Amino acid sequence: MHTPTAAALILTLTAAMQRHASATDGDVVKGASWTPLCSITADSEKLAANLLQNLIQNARDGETALQRLLRALVYNEATGGQPLSNATMAVWSLYAEVAGRAAARIQQTEAKAVVTAARNIGRLQGAISEFLESQADASADNKGCLQAAAGTTAVIVGKQQLYKEQPTCKMSWDEVKNEKTTTSVITTTGIKHTNSGGQENGQTIHSGQGTDCDISQPQSSFKLTYGSRGNNVAGHVPKLAAGYFTVDGTGIKIQKHDTLQDATAASPYLGKAIEALTAIAPAEETASIKTLSALKASPNFKDPARRYLLGKKPAETDADTQLGEKITNAYVNDDNAKKALFEVVDAYQIPDNLRPSPADDTLGKITSIHILMHLYFHYRSAREQAIQNRMQKLQEKAKHASDTISTDEKEKECNTKKGDACTGDCEWDKEKETCKPKEKGEQANQETGAKDGKTTNATGSNSFVINKAPILLTFLLF
Repeated sequence: MHTPTAAALILTLTAAMQRHASATDGDVVKGASWTPLCSITADSEKLAANLLQNLIQNARDGETALQRLLRALVYNEATGGQPLSNATMAVWSLYAEVAGRAAARIQQTEAKAVVTAARNIGRLQGAISEFLESQADASADNKGCLQAAAGTTAVIVGKQQLYKEQPTCKMSWDEVKNEKTTTSVITTTGIKHTNSGGQENGQTIHSGQGTDCDISQPQSSFKLTYGSRGNNVAGHVPKLAAGYFTVDGTGIKIQKHDTLQDATAASPYLGKAIEALTAIAPAEETASIKTLSALKASPNFKDPARRYLLGKKPAETDADTQLGEKITNAYVNDDNAKKALFEVVDAYQIPDNLRPSPADDTLGKITSIHILMHLYFHYRSAREQAIQNRMQKLQEKAKHASDTISTDEKEKECNTKKGDACTGDCEWDKEKETCKPKEKGEQANQETGAKDGKTTNATGSNSFVINKAPILLTFLLF
């Protein structure tokens, strides 16, 4: 009669014998076969960071262009609002083009492209991490699939050991880093590592070193985790780790994925990760446009150059062969191009009372859109007030001129009158027997001249005549 302890031992041994009798021992997956997965998942983090950086760069480029445009407008108001040359209008319009197109691109295509690419690489990273963690957690000292040391049957047991020995396998739950990084295995042409050309089963596993690894069983007896018997799935090709591994009649192997075409055929997870590298390209940097050659090459300068240098509409491209020559004629050399683009504007001195900080002594050092708008309105208001003041003074002078006839002309008018016709502002001089302007009229003229702060010129050479006032008003204003 068996004791309870002996009975339990017999049942355990019987179950173990049945399990081992029903399936062939599975071989462990070589470390060299599965560790590239860690490099791929680490690159997924870098891809996300690069996508973010490119999007930020493109938005920043639009912001830089807007800053330069506002500085130019501030400069124009501060220096009196002088008429602009076509060359100046062209380069200032360049900044408006860059700012507008940056905003349009982000809204229309780039934001969607970044979110889509981030979703796709997130799927890849998640699928790989789930595979690695499930295999690590399903392992025991005498059963597992992830080889821990080359040439041995030692397996990874648990996530703690997995991430200790392969720290790049671990996903980060922190915010995506705002930095440009270089991927190590994911490239624009394919995923490049030791095994990316593909490996058959014999190269993928540590042959003849059974560790009861379920996933290394062939299609005829495929098991995913710790099964006592497998199932024949010959009609299917199981894919593991985002399609990095597949299972066929020989067992587990690595699919070829070193080109975009092969990676896409192996698994959309892998193919989309490659495409994510070029989901959006960094836009042309506004700050890099500082030479004649850069102006000629800039796609954003085409429309302004057509309008202001060729006299064409943006859609009229028939004279584009002349653009290079026109740009050279307008800006002559690199030094003049830089002056027109930003140097003159950036060097403009800001008065102490208008500086946001003591260090912001020139227009080029101010980056705040709010401060630039404040300066623009300040100088514009000051210029408009100066114009209004000049107009008011000229209008007052014009009114005074229209109400005042010179002494010489008044005297001539009175001298033509005889006898009873010598009336009104004229009076008869009995001694000289001539008609002359009344004394009180002359006195009134003198009082009017005193109120205006000037002495009336008796010769009439400096007197305003009615039809001269509008001409002088126009001349002094402009």
